[in-house]
Amino acid sequence: WMYSVISYFKLNDHVYDSDKKRFITALNFMNKGTAACYKAAENKGWGKWTDFTQSFKTAFVVSDIKGTVLTKLTSLTQ
Repeated sequence: WMYSVISYFKLNDHVYDSDKKRFITALNFMNKGTAACYKAAENKGWGKWTDFTQSFKTAFVVSDIKGTVLTKLTSLTQ
């Protein structure tokens, strides 16, 4: 999701030319499930867009991809 948002902002950099515009737009799409909970808990007025993206990645990006995949594989049933 974040990579799609970043790409969209880069394609429309003439519109999303400030951190405030990026925050508001990104947060408007975080309305359901875990993203909505994150928005409510972490909406602390980030100073810079890079602070927001780092916080988002820490919360949502899996750092141990291999371990996560192995765990999911072992829990599969037929």
